[in-house]
Amino acid sequence: MNEIASKNKSEFHVEIIIKGKGGHSSTPHKTRNPIIIGFEIINAINANLAYQFDSFDDFTLVPIAFEAGAKENIIPEEAKIIYQGIFLKSSHSKILYDLIAKTSEVISSLYDSTVQLLFENS
Repeated sequence: MNEIASKNKSEFHVEIIIKGKGGHSSTPHKTRNPIIIGFEIINAINANLAYQFDSFDDFTLVPIAFEAGAKENIIPEEAKIIYQGIFLKSSHSKILYDLIAKTSEVISSLYDSTVQLLFENS
């Protein structure tokens, strides 16, 4: 990226908070494991990026953190995925937000869970 382009870049930050149903790992059938749901969301978002953008578009979007649980043998109630991106075209922000929101909502609904998105664009 040249010096002029790097001055015009925009940053994209989104947190996806998955709210499932926690429980003991000996009874996973009684839970809605947000860790499994989060993995599916990450996989689907990354797979769909290829269908939304030209390979020559100048942008990046990567998951930079996944946070869930702190106790052994306990499936947590909640998990959080953090994505960060950088792009030049302002139209990419809307496309990325729509892709992340729709994918997260559809996958979480398949598992009878919910998601909350915290979005920042600068």
